[in-house]
Amino acid sequence: TIKRRAVNVVLSGFSVTGEDGVRWLRAMRSMGYMGPILLLSAETDSGALEQAQRAGATEVVAKPYHLELLVAQIRAYMSGRPGTDEDLVRVRCAR
Repeated sequence: TIKRRAVNVVLSGFSVTGEDGVRWLRAMRSMGYMGPILLLSAETDSGALEQAQRAGATEVVAKPYHLELLVAQIRAYMSGRPGTDEDLVRVRCAR
């Protein structure tokens, strides 16, 4: 779980359907994760995006996104964080 691992940045898909995405964000924050949470979303409703940010999202990245820009954003959030290597972005798939 995220409580037991050193996680520098969380990157997740996001949907506000049925409030599941907002509940997930709140759960992440209530578990004590204070790092950046970047969400990939096709959502265009500004109210839904604001709700995601109020629930704990650091940033919502609109789909379609450019991979190079996304990696640059991740690196920027990782910059200066303990235990990170600027040349390494480790990806894990959480289920």
